[in-house]
Amino acid sequence: MIEVICPQGTRGKDIKCKIGPQSLDLDVLTFPEGEQSIFHGQLFQKVATDESSYSVTDEGGKRKLTVTLTKEVSDVTGKAIRWLGLKR
Repeated sequence: MIEVICPQGTRGKDIKCKIGPQSLDLDVLTFPEGEQSIFHGQLFQKVATDESSYSVTDEGGKRKLTVTLTKEVSDVTGKAIRWLGLKR
């Protein structure tokens, strides 16, 4: 899970989030120019794109972006592999 505190007034349309099987591109357009890019790159392991999502909610008078990445089950026991980090 990735959590980012965003400027007041941030809405879903202000978020550019593309979740790929092994990549994430995330921008918050309400941040100042040059600070809008949050994450762009390859993920440590595969994610289930149809089960991953993002939302923007109010929390303590601030706007919070939450990106939930669901790990792809990829070992023979059916358990998700433990990630050592977010980025490859």
